[in-house]
Amino acid sequence: MVVPLGTPGNGDYDRNLKLDWVDVAAMASRVGVTPATTTAPLYSWIMDITGSTDGPVQAIGEDDFAALLAKFVGHP
Repeated sequence: MVVPLGTPGNGDYDRNLKLDWVDVAAMASRVGVTPATTTAPLYSWIMDITGSTDGPVQAIGEDDFAALLAKFVGHP
């Protein structure tokens, strides 16, 4: 059994307890970013919201953006 490392983020970049345009913009600007990225925008674990059974991938990808948009659309 593989134990996941770390905790997936929730997409709330500005940590104001709601998903809004700030969070969508932060995610959109970070698609393709990994912890090894050394130029802005930098990796933020809170934007890495999708995981896998093999542990976190530690990359912000299109699947993370799609998951955030799915959550965002469900909120007023």
